[in-house]
Amino acid sequence: MSSSGSSGGGESGYSSAGPQYTDCKLDIITHIASPNPAVIAILKEDDLLDVVLQAARGPVVLITKAKQIAGGILPDAIAELIQCMSEGNEYKARVIEKKGGNVQVRIKNA
Repeated sequence: MSSSGSSGGGESGYSSAGPQYTDCKLDIITHIASPNPAVIAILKEDDLLDVVLQAARGPVVLITKAKQIAGGILPDAIAELIQCMSEGNEYKARVIEKKGGNVQVRIKNA
């Protein structure tokens, strides 16, 4: 969301207030957007979810071990995440906090 500095063409590095990465080593904390209430109800802290790119340009969704969609994600670094996933990098999301239907996850390399 920051438009300061140069308009680089996707070289390595991310220099806004968001997460830092090098060579797609991402560490992102975000909330599940558009959560599936039935799936969210059974999630617990420390559950591990697959991060899946549904199409070349998104959306990015979180999938349980039972192959159910928990919801999507829209972190500040969504462009970097999609770019890295398009290059073949895989990520997992760990549930770090759950308060009712509000679920926070941490996304890291698989």
